[in-house]
Amino acid sequence: MNRRDMLSQLCGMGGVLLVGATTSGCGSYRPKDVVRLLEQTGAFRPNSFVSLHTDGLIVLAMNKSEMGQGVMTASVTLLAEELAVHPSNIKAIPVYNLALGNQMTGGSNSTKELFLPIRRAGAAAREMLKNAAADYWNVSSESCVAKDGFIYHGDQRIAYVDLIETAARLTAPNDPPLKSASEFQWIGQKGQRADGLDKSTGIAQFGMDIAIEGKVCAYVIRPPQLGATALSVSSDAALSQIGVIKIFAYSRGVAVVAHKYWQAARAAKKVEVEWGEGATKGLHTAELAKAARLQTAQKAAHRPKDIGKIETIFDEHKSRMIEAQYGFPYLSHATMEPQNCTALVSKSKIKLWVPTQAPTMCARVAAAIHGIPIENVDVEITMLGGGFGRRSAIDFVSDAVLIARHLPDTPVQVIWSREDDMSLGYYRPIGDCRMRGVFSEKGEVLGIHSHLVSQQHFPDMRDSIVGMFPTAFPPKLRQKLGDATISFIQTTGLMGFFEGGEIVGTKYNFPHFRFEYTPITTQVPVTAWRSVAHSYSTFMMETFIDMLSHAANTDPVEVRRQFLSEHPLHCSVMDKAIAESNWGASIEDGWGRGFALSEFFGSVVAQVVEAGIVDGQIRVRHVTCAVDCGLVVNPDIVRAQIESGIVYGLSMIHEKIELIDGVVQQHNFDTFPVFRMHQ
Repeated sequence: MNRRDMLSQLCGMGGVLLVGATTSGCGSYRPKDVVRLLEQTGAFRPNSFVSLHTDGLIVLAMNKSEMGQGVMTASVTLLAEELAVHPSNIKAIPVYNLALGNQMTGGSNSTKELFLPIRRAGAAAREMLKNAAADYWNVSSESCVAKDGFIYHGDQRIAYVDLIETAARLTAPNDPPLKSASEFQWIGQKGQRADGLDKSTGIAQFGMDIAIEGKVCAYVIRPPQLGATALSVSSDAALSQIGVIKIFAYSRGVAVVAHKYWQAARAAKKVEVEWGEGATKGLHTAELAKAARLQTAQKAAHRPKDIGKIETIFDEHKSRMIEAQYGFPYLSHATMEPQNCTALVSKSKIKLWVPTQAPTMCARVAAAIHGIPIENVDVEITMLGGGFGRRSAIDFVSDAVLIARHLPDTPVQVIWSREDDMSLGYYRPIGDCRMRGVFSEKGEVLGIHSHLVSQQHFPDMRDSIVGMFPTAFPPKLRQKLGDATISFIQTTGLMGFFEGGEIVGTKYNFPHFRFEYTPITTQVPVTAWRSVAHSYSTFMMETFIDMLSHAANTDPVEVRRQFLSEHPLHCSVMDKAIAESNWGASIEDGWGRGFALSEFFGSVVAQVVEAGIVDGQIRVRHVTCAVDCGLVVNPDIVRAQIESGIVYGLSMIHEKIELIDGVVQQHNFDTFPVFRMHQ
């Protein structure tokens, strides 16, 4: 069975797919619908997550995108646990449907969101199979046991595949029993990645792998400045090149369409374009950073957090005050697979093949561009060659739809070059932060004040917020509600809680603490980048505590312990990292050890880093990390997440995006150096 046939069967009942649509998380169907689907497709599909096929195949319909983070493996493991089959027997396929609501993969919460719904779906199918076997043997369901794809009763057994027809005529349980943690066979165990073999053998389909009959490719000539449009286009020489089909300007650039990507890219070199001024003209990041730094010493726009009497304590301990200034630049997401999308646009319908974290948003934007109902947009989610938040944006989808409208009924694939992705994409925001703190004569940290000045992560979040409201609401009402929500967030400073990250959300119970926030506005597009605000705020908070501790001549670990009395989990993770490292041991000249602690989306992480200056460069030679992320579905995936997080964190030492007169200066990995293995 190929992917297209599989998706057709999964969406067989009028395209209805209600993942997690019921309180039980199973999205169960009426018995007559399950029977009809069995008769039409040969699949037993008791709920919206799982279907069992007469050829023995078990399919998991995923509402999350796999981008290397391991959500496919986690989902398969959860289903295998309750369905009592080996994970290798399950095929997971990302599926989009409007009935899912605002479908999004982000916020570091996919496994947490899916933990109960997928298990309940698997348990419901398991119980229905047990009931079918019990009816066949004329025994009680409680005396039957599901194991390894069979239902057992004493020495008797029946394969799941032989029970499909009978089970499909039974009523799905509303609240099926789940295994206890002591019964887990797969959850918590190491195991192969569900996508590992397909990726290793080249079977896995990424967005750039899409091969459709009649597909053409578009290379976009983009402006030097963000937001600029073409004033004139000279394309006669390019149109005569082999394979070239069409060349035209549109709102985001100049499209060169050819039968092959390389033909379009080659012809683009012969196109002459006169560009207008872009939205970022005159913007210099060096000047913007300087202005942000000066602003941190001025009155703040918002004060999201204020505890104690910070002015009083600062006045009383002026002689024991230290201050630090932190600046952070724009950063590119630098996904290994550049952005891409394939669009097939007809008069009243659109089909998209796209590596995306936000399929609902893709459909919504495509529908708006073409002026059709969102119900008429179909999205096929491919594998993602990295996401990091970048693929929650939809600029590359807009490209594909806008261009494909010029070639109706023809699949058009748009692939961004690495240079385009890095110099004309979305970035982590720029900003600066002033940190001040005081300590007592006894070396006790008394208070900390911080003023963060930064660009908001989601200035263009209107579409995302509109997408959060039920589709049953009229479009104009959803837009008005979205606008009102954005206005409320921005005018009340609520985004300060988000932008402040580890600073505003710190678990340290300092007696005097103030966090202030001032937004800055530019036309540079920004969005969530990997750990979002924690990518800079954790470094600020943790290194500043170290600086205070050093000035007060106290142990930085003990200072943290003092202010974490109400958080024993943080203390235990901290103790584990210390115990597994060489903290406190002597170390050679030129090297030192640093400690940091953070909580992000429910995971508590502590690290001890050994670093030094070698030939004028910062070198990190060892990192000890302890993490408590709650119940672990697959330890290998957790380890991979932590290790890659460390590498990407260290990579920030060298990375930055700079603009001079609105033009990005970094274009590829030679000027935006991501850490290599030898480093």
